[in-house]
Amino acid sequence: MTIHFKLLPHIISSLLLACLLSACSLLPTSEQVQIYRLPTITSAHNQAETLNWSLRLMTPHTNQTLDSVRIAVIPEGNLITNYKGIRWSERAPVLLRDRLLDAFQTDGRLQTITSDTSTFNVDVELTSELAAFQSEYRNGKPEIRIILDMHLVNSQSQQVITSHRFDVRQSSKNSDTKSVVQAFGLACDSLSREVVDWTINSKQP
Repeated sequence: MTIHFKLLPHIISSLLLACLLSACSLLPTSEQVQIYRLPTITSAHNQAETLNWSLRLMTPHTNQTLDSVRIAVIPEGNLITNYKGIRWSERAPVLLRDRLLDAFQTDGRLQTITSDTSTFNVDVELTSELAAFQSEYRNGKPEIRIILDMHLVNSQSQQVITSHRFDVRQSSKNSDTKSVVQAFGLACDSLSREVVDWTINSKQP
């Protein structure tokens, strides 16, 4: 077989292109990711008298696994992993902080509420450690669990006024991702109501 030297560069180019296309077909395809926010809070405005003290809500501290946009799940035993193909819109501690902030603002009993993104002088601060923010499978069904250790702190003296551990569970209707996310929202609603009432009652003279 005779190969014309003038055609040789074209032949080589074609072979290289074919090799590149073959290599590309072997590469893993990028994961399709859906981004979720927590479902909207539904609490009603409290009609009680407005209190004239101010609060700063700090972002919860947590471990490396939970300090992520990945949605944690414990499918069995002590194995903790993440749901594939879905993410939170923010890191879990930030999501929870913002949900609690919304709950205080919606409640309306505190005159001033801010977060650790501001430097306003306040009377008290809420610090916390997030020990659980995940889906746990029980008898083959997902259940949301949130554990939050909270501390009400005098911002001037930095003395802890009181502390409390909140442990909230919320069953998911189904195991699909939308149902799990909805259950996270319900669990956060329940936690928010408890935190707001506990904070205000703890600060009362």
